[in-house]
Amino acid sequence: MEELKEQTSDVSESKAKGRGLNLNQVNTSLTIVIKLVVIGVLLASFFAGKSVYQQYAHYGPSCAEQVSGFQFWIDNGKKVKGKIVSVHQSRLQTENGSTQCFGQFLTESGEYKEWKGSVSELMNKEVVGWAKVTN
Repeated sequence: MEELKEQTSDVSESKAKGRGLNLNQVNTSLTIVIKLVVIGVLLASFFAGKSVYQQYAHYGPSCAEQVSGFQFWIDNGKKVKGKIVSVHQSRLQTENGSTQCFGQFLTESGEYKEWKGSVSELMNKEVVGWAKVTN
């Protein structure tokens, strides 16, 4: 009788070990699947965001590279004489292919004023734009 009980307990232990092994395999498989799904979702989000960014992104000329052009346009306005001391690019681009810029302007009298302007690059790589000093 004891032999029968030992065999029964051995069988139940082996079944328990077999289930535990299967549960470990299932757990590992599910972990791998979940990680792959998360990586897939992250990649899909990245590509979707990149697509949206490309639709609304701005590919116009840089404000910092066009400081001399802005200075020239302000000087030709003949209202205020001075020098551009800071240049910033607007984050919101309202016109396709145009860069909206702004910054600080130091007048000859030592007074700081705001300036704003816009610059666009034509198909032949020529840059056109405007700038003016505001109060």
